[in-house]
Amino acid sequence: MAFQELDPHGEEYELHWLATALVSLFVILGLLVMRIPLLMGMDMKLGYDIMQHAGEDDSDMKDLKEGVRNVWTQISTVSALIFPATIAMIQEGGEVKPFYYESSEGTDDDGSGQRVVIHLQQAYLASMCFTMMCTAYGCSLCLLNFTYVECLSPRQSLAFFLTHPGTVGYPLMLLCNAFTFFWLAALIWMLGTYGTALGSLGLSGILLYWWFVYWAFRTNSEFNPSRCPKEPPRILLSNRCLLDSTKIDGIHKSLYAKLHPETKTALDSLDGANLAQPSQSADQTPAAAKHKESKAQSSQRVAPCDD
Repeated sequence: MAFQELDPHGEEYELHWLATALVSLFVILGLLVMRIPLLMGMDMKLGYDIMQHAGEDDSDMKDLKEGVRNVWTQISTVSALIFPATIAMIQEGGEVKPFYYESSEGTDDDGSGQRVVIHLQQAYLASMCFTMMCTAYGCSLCLLNFTYVECLSPRQSLAFFLTHPGTVGYPLMLLCNAFTFFWLAALIWMLGTYGTALGSLGLSGILLYWWFVYWAFRTNSEFNPSRCPKEPPRILLSNRCLLDSTKIDGIHKSLYAKLHPETKTALDSLDGANLAQPSQSADQTPAAAKHKESKAQSSQRVAPCDD
């Protein structure tokens, strides 16, 4: 362990609880702040975004139940994968061996460097504990939802989702929080081991992670099947690079025709009309038409009678 060579009654242990208390206070405040999105209905919005197209005429309520069950399966699986990794990281004890302290070993007479290491280790373990809490809660919540919904009919499942719309979106929010605390622990380890440079990089990674999650949340919530674009999104790469824009256009149009059969019928009718229209052949040129007209006039003349 990291503290075997240290005196447990030494000065460096006087404030060993400080980092844990501060991180715990930070996480508790974070959990309270997390209630604000819940009060604003972000979990309900996510649930209704998933269920909003279930009321359409061509949709089946059985598909809604299966879709939500698949969402719970994926969330519980990912949470179950993170949980043992968290346990393993806690069992390692969060041992921090800063490289930038080794070069000055023997000169740290007041023990300030060791106190910094202890605080970082305590913060690391506290972050991992809250990661374990979020993963365990998210996985258990998905299993509880499975238990209640599994034996319900599709119509009863829809009634359950309308009564508790947050059960669809809240487990996903817990998984995002688990990733955040997991990343925070990795950030603390990088800060204590490799210094401020990589610690700052880890902090920027957390901020970018939440920005991308927010961007994906806003983008997917604006999806509407009735407003599917007829043309594929424009790309910066030319058709001579990795992507062939002509091929992509053809694939997109064929899939759009399957989504909107009336569009395919109209296109087929237009193509049929174009094929039915005879092409201008050689005997339909202006010269041929004039010759044909003069021949018709000569045939209408009456031949003179013989005396």
